[in-house]
Amino acid sequence: MVDGLAQNPRGPGKAFGSKPYMHLSFYLMIAALVVTGLQVLYALRQLAIVAL
Repeated sequence: MVDGLAQNPRGPGKAFGSKPYMHLSFYLMIAALVVTGLQVLYALRQLAIVAL
């Protein structure tokens, strides 16, 4: 992989084969992680309410 970066004069985008929807998939992954975190916080809140 490092050799591909060194040999490709167009930079890491072409060496790694960047796709046009790479940014969209990255933003969707971040959104999914945020939603999952909110669900975990809500579940912990519900457990805390039941425990009291």
